[in-house]
Amino acid sequence: MVVPFFTHMDRTTASDAALPLSQLPGLAIDHKPVFPVAFDLFSRLAIDFEDACLAALIESRGERRLYSYDRDFDRVAGLERQEP
Repeated sequence: MVVPFFTHMDRTTASDAALPLSQLPGLAIDHKPVFPVAFDLFSRLAIDFEDACLAALIESRGERRLYSYDRDFDRVAGLERQEP
């Protein structure tokens, strides 16, 4: 999901603008350390931001396997998508 005011931007520009905001010290976000990887995946692989966050979180936990019907995860190197 791209925040509505970023919809007119390409993915790289949106990521470059949103990443510094997500890293503000006073901003409390669950799993904050995965956001740099998530924004990178979002901009490079043209996958949904939610998928990029999930892929980054899985990677941060040292896991590789994901059960999903969403074929966008096939674009993420190192992930093994299996259909349930």
